[in-house]
Amino acid sequence: MWIYEYRNSTTASWNPLYAFYDIEFSEADFGVMNWFTGCLPLSPQRDNVLVIKFLRRARDDDSGKEVYGKRMLVNGTVKENLGGKTVVLQEFRTEVERVEALEECFGIQLSTEKAGIRGWRTELRGSNDDSQV
Repeated sequence: MWIYEYRNSTTASWNPLYAFYDIEFSEADFGVMNWFTGCLPLSPQRDNVLVIKFLRRARDDDSGKEVYGKRMLVNGTVKENLGGKTVVLQEFRTEVERVEALEECFGIQLSTEKAGIRGWRTELRGSNDDSQV
């Protein structure tokens, strides 16, 4: 098992965020995992929209690529951490704005999926009429 952990400085404690397994999963396995993360009241995925993109670049010694930071979408905020300090890049209040940020900041293009968040507690409702996607 691989565990993705993060810390925001070299003196901060490591925080586990996600586990990755080196085993094959079946469709039934994914059904159980998705039910657990989507329905269990204690699951943070139930109340938050979270996207993480690891930023990579060529290593100085030409031995491949390295992760030098990460960009995160957390609910209505896009943040970036380039190795020590998290900076807010963008904040938004509507689903239209969030869908645009998914494309611009993460390269994720949604089509019919845009309406899938309607009515859920994680929907950004904004205060104007253009909040519907």
